Amino acid sequence: MPGDCYCEIQNVNRTGTIELPVLPDEAVILSPRLAVVETAEELVFMKACGPLMSCRRCDKKAVRYIGAILMSQGLAKGKELAPVLKMHRSTLFRNQKLYRGGAGFASPGASV
Repeated sequence: MPGDCYCEIQNVNRTGTIELPVLPDEAVILSPRLAVVETAEELVFMKACGPLMSCRRCDKKAVRYIGAILMSQGLAKGKELAPVLKMHRSTLFRNQKLYRGGAGFASPGASV
């Protein structure tokens, strides 16, 4: 639906590859609903409607938190996020479990 921000990307080129035509050229598509623009200092996660969230690469807690949110919302899978966030898939799933459990990343039992 035009103007609806919650939509799957449906543009397909001649080779059958899904494309996000509204994204900058440097964006890397992670899933049909998520792309990332990587710079030396920042990660910017985008949907078809534009930027969704961003964080500085050096902010490890923010990187963990964003990974947990993106996986919990079903925007990307662990295998797609692991190379971008530079962490193992099992760490992403552990962070997602912490996020969903409500314990939070700042609780005494949580580790960075």
